[in-house]
Amino acid sequence: MMKTLSIATAMILASAACVRAVAEKDAVAKDAAAAEKPVVAKADVAQKENMAAGDEEVVEVLAELERLRKDLLALVSSAADPAEGLVLAQRRLESESPRLHPRIRALRLRRHQLSKEMDKKVLDSLSNASIMLLEQKYEIRSASDPAFRASLEKLKSAYLALISTDE
Repeated sequence: MMKTLSIATAMILASAACVRAVAEKDAVAKDAAAAEKPVVAKADVAQKENMAAGDEEVVEVLAELERLRKDLLALVSSAADPAEGLVLAQRRLESESPRLHPRIRALRLRRHQLSKEMDKKVLDSLSNASIMLLEQKYEIRSASDPAFRASLEKLKSAYLALISTDE
């Protein structure tokens, strides 16, 4: 009987040791997983922060482009003589182009990294041809004044060069 009791006790002790070992292994695995999880979470947060910072930069460039576009239209439309307004608009565009063109080019090159919504905003902004509205607005004057037409074409071409991907 004593021998049977010792075998049973030994089996109980052995299974208790196995249960303890499994429990310790699970605890170590949980600790390791917990230690890794914040690292992954930190990486996710950093990636989201970088994405947000990138989106902020995109929004900033698009806002600058929109301000420039509105300024150009206003310079021509609000001038006493639209020909003088074209000259002022051309000067403004030429002064802003060296600063904006590389930013717009970089924006176009990294479009594939943007969210679908942000990419759509970029495409909409870069395809906004409101400068072309000047051609419609001053169509009669352009037809009768070759110098005015040339100035308008020059402004339009310079603007399109600014927003294009070509150097």
